[in-house]
Formats: sequence, structure tokens, C-alpha cells
Amino acid sequence: MLNPISSIMVEDFKVLPLDSTLAQARAFFSKYRLHSAPVVDVNGQCFGILSSIDLLHFCNEGENFQAKLTWEVCTHEIVKTEPQATIAEATNLMVEKNVSQLIVLEGKTIIGVLSGVDVLKSITSGKVIPQNAGG
Repeated sequence: MLNPISSIMVEDFKVLPLDSTLAQARAFFSKYRLHSAPVVDVNGQCFGILSSIDLLHFCNEGENFQAKLTWEVCTHEIVKTEPQATIAEATNLMVEKNVSQLIVLEGKTIIGVLSGVDVLKSITSGKVIPQNAGG
């Protein structure tokens, strides 16, 4: 798992604009079968992460999905890494921060997303060999 995360990260990822409504976000998640997505400004810089859990919390408040915007509800603390970080470093960061995905940045620009599922798929396919394999 010493491979760089750039070897397995998702580069064709979907993002939500800051000014999307929660109704638009809900339809977006349904259309693309996503559970979360980066929320970006007009320059493509990551402002936060909106998850299905964020939407569920908001549902419980009983407010109008047409009135609230993604930037008002998203998680603003972004757990990020760089493309040259190793897969082992990335998985350790996910565990440490208790998150299921990382935003991969080059400077301030999002160039990829890496989830725990991506790591597991790469191990299952044989693309990545766990460090303790055979040991």
C-alpha cells in the first residue's frame, strides 16, 4: 500500500455548486447514486462536503429543501490529501479523522476523490497489495 493514491483515486468525480439547493442536491445524489460530493465555488475550489447524512439532519429540522443552499448545510472541515501520499497514509488519515473519503488536492484545486471503497476495490482486484499480506 505504498503506491501513491493518484494510482487509484477517482478523477472523474461529480461536484455540487455552492448555490445548489438541497432539493437539487438530493436529485443529484439520486441521479448519480452518490452518498456525498464536494461543494465547490465558481473557480472549482472546494468549500466543503455535502453528504446524505447532512441531508438527513436537515430533513429532521423540517425546513424547505428549496430554500436552503448546499453551502449552508455542508461540512466545512475538508479532510484532504495530496496525490503523492501513499495509500497507507490515506487510509490511516481516513481512520484517524473518521471519514469515508478524502479530497485530493493539487494546490487548491480538486484533482480527485479517494474513498475507503476505492481502496477496498483496488485490493480486491489485486491492483494494490496490503502491507501485511502473507505476513
